[in-house]
Parts: sequence; structure tokens; C-alpha cells
Amino acid sequence: MKQEKAVQADEDEFRRRFLDQFQDPAYEPLTPELTKISAAAKNSRKSPRTRKAGAEFADPDYNLAADWLDARQAIHEAKRRHDNQNGPHRLLLINGSSRSEHTCPGEVAKRQGHQIAAGSRLKQAREK
Repeated sequence: MKQEKAVQADEDEFRRRFLDQFQDPAYEPLTPELTKISAAAKNSRKSPRTRKAGAEFADPDYNLAADWLDARQAIHEAKRRHDNQNGPHRLLLINGSSRSEHTCPGEVAKRQGHQIAAGSRLKQAREK
């Protein structure tokens, strides 16, 4: 598979795209600050906070994003609790979406729908 060439936006285009998310007039007094933030964002790193991967990885010295490692650990801990035969019946639901009720109003209803469906399945499993 041929990999596409990375495209870099020039500084003006990056600033325009970055500031485009702050169109609300409430941000107008903050224009100088937002301009400074956009300059910092242009030069920011994808994973500014990293830790060594650790012994369980093929390359233990590789620097991985700290937030990714933390999320991975939380998922493993949730799975461990889920798999505990002596614990209560559980159903592990992982929502990997970056959306929330704050960014997408329909997310609450969608999440509640998933919870109701999962609860029904769990109840059916208990009744067997």
C-alpha cells in the first residue's frame, strides 16, 4: 500500500483553521491570546507527555503517550474486574468516542440506548 505524502499547512493557513473554531463574538476580546495559542499549537507535538512503554512491549524503551498508557491501564483494570468470577455480573462497555453530551446533544440518548440494551442482555444472561 502506498502511503500518501504528509501535507503541512503553512502558518497562515494553520492559524486560520485553528481560529475558525472561535467564531463566537464572546471570543473577540481574547483574539491576542488566541493568536498566541495558535502559534504554540502550530509547533506542538502530537504526544507532548510520554513514558517508556515498559517490559510488556516489544520495545520497552519506546516513548508512548502517557494518556494512552493510562487509558490502556484503566481498560485492563476494568477487564480484570469484569472477568472476576467471584464478583457481580458485569458487562464491560467501552465508549471510545470523543463525542459527549457537551459536543453532540444526541450522545446522551445514544449512550442511554446502549445502557438499556446492555442491561436487557445482562438480565437475559442471568435468567438462563
